[in-house]
Amino acid sequence: MQKGLKNLEIPKVEQIPATEKSSENLDFSQNIEIPKTLEKNEKPTDSQTVQSAQVISQPVLDESEIQLTKDIENILERDLKDLYMNMPRQKQVEFKKKGEEVASKISTLIKETKIQVKKIINLIIEWLGIIPGVNRIFIKQEAKIKTDKIIALKNKK
Repeated sequence: MQKGLKNLEIPKVEQIPATEKSSENLDFSQNIEIPKTLEKNEKPTDSQTVQSAQVISQPVLDESEIQLTKDIENILERDLKDLYMNMPRQKQVEFKKKGEEVASKISTLIKETKIQVKKIINLIIEWLGIIPGVNRIFIKQEAKIKTDKIIALKNKK
């Protein structure tokens, strides 16, 4: 990886603006700045690489996708506040980051026609495994409960 790409922040779901899918609302009059063409032997600077990567890497999410991800995050965090508060600060950051990733992956899995329950359970078990000192049986039980609630959410919508 190049130096400039190591510290890229991935935008959170809340930071990405919702867009309409209607072609009527698209504004093609905006000028998009394209970096100047480089000489044949010249390498791009780190800032040019980072800017082009940021433009390309931002996914477009509509309102229903954002809401689904938020609903899944709410289900995942339910009944875990005490455990989260008792974790060391470093574990809390890791737990939160992994939780957001798991919610995003589950949101993607839920949109498919055939729900892959085992994948969802395994994602949740892996995420809950970050919690220090928790019984493996508790983790599996919580994963099953949360998976059932997520599937109920899918059936409801």
